[in-house]
Amino acid sequence: MSERPGGGSEERPRGRPGGRRHGFLRAFAELLRFELAGVRRTWRGPVLLGAALVTGVGSPVVAWLVPDLLASTLGQAAAGALPVPVVADAWAQWVKNASSLLLVVLVVVAASAIAGERGNGVAPAELAGQGPRGRDVYVLAKTTAVGLSALAAAMVSALACAAVAAALFEGVTGADLARGAAAAGLWCLGALVALGLTLLVSACSRAAVLPAAVGVVFSLLSQLLALWGPLARWSPLGLVPVASSLASSWDALVWGPVWTGGAALVLLVAGTVVALRRAEL
Repeated sequence: MSERPGGGSEERPRGRPGGRRHGFLRAFAELLRFELAGVRRTWRGPVLLGAALVTGVGSPVVAWLVPDLLASTLGQAAAGALPVPVVADAWAQWVKNASSLLLVVLVVVAASAIAGERGNGVAPAELAGQGPRGRDVYVLAKTTAVGLSALAAAMVSALACAAVAAALFEGVTGADLARGAAAAGLWCLGALVALGLTLLVSACSRAAVLPAAVGVVFSLLSQLLALWGPLARWSPLGLVPVASSLASSWDALVWGPVWTGGAALVLLVAGTVVALRRAEL
């Protein structure tokens, strides 16, 4: 049993991982539906939606106001030295803001996904005696729910950015929007890697503070480490810089971070499965 946000209680689906009456896929689907419903009905849904809208609406507004802000603080000469802002600046600002505000909120959500239930006794009660298969379904459902929540939040934020940018900037073309969508996609892959690391630590911890701290520190340090050329070209750390540059030109696209990012995501999910298998609930 788990409490509803507005009071009362809500029964978890009977097809919990490892149930004999349900196959692996059916148990996974039922648990995934429950996890996604939990996102909608608890604080996670409104907070994610708010962070997505603030990032999406605010980014093009900030990019559009930069010359005026500089003119009011440094003088008209400093503002005149900058090029006129274009829609690519809005997408670059979106990547920067999403890497701070939106990603931090997603990390907090992911940090409590497994560690939170281990700490309050929900996971031990539900997974006791179910064996490795039950734990595998549990981890995969949690991982999928976090990933889908991240993708949904990023899509809402990107659509809001595209709509506001089209209203503020003149001459927005389909190519601009396509590059913006590609930049958002690369950012999503980088965010999923950070969330995968957070979930891995969450599976090894009974407190959500540690995985949240690891995820936030990783997201901040990755931007500094990506300043080194080889890491930017051949590791997932280069996804955010490539996404920011891709908003201006397709020539900025580098496939190294994409392939290594996908591989890292698979390895992190597999590592989370193994970690919870070996953990004491």
